[in-house]
Amino acid sequence: MMPRPQIAFALALTLLFGAGCHKKPAAAVSAPLQTNDTVADSAQTAAPIPVPLAQPPDAANQAAPANVRDLQKEVYKWVFQNKRRPASFEEFAASSNIQIPPPPPGKRYAFDHQLRVILVDR
Repeated sequence: MMPRPQIAFALALTLLFGAGCHKKPAAAVSAPLQTNDTVADSAQTAAPIPVPLAQPPDAANQAAPANVRDLQKEVYKWVFQNKRRPASFEEFAASSNIQIPPPPPGKRYAFDHQLRVILVDR
């Protein structure tokens, strides 16, 4: 008779390797492949599907421009080159030699306590 740990191990191996050896039924095979002509025909007749654009719930929570991530990278480069944090976003903008995109109306760029670029009310 085998000791209990060996029985448990043998049972686990049987369950582990025995469960994954089944062949898939033939009904699960996908539809026959289309030829290049039928693919081209279906692509010409398919109409584009309109996707609704996500709208912010109100004007106060407008998202930052898409290029703020690039702007953040430039801030980190500036800190690395100057070996200090900028006193304000205006100091960074004046000495960075990059084109700063205009903020959304009624907003301005600023830094938070972790030196991330954020938008604040004017």
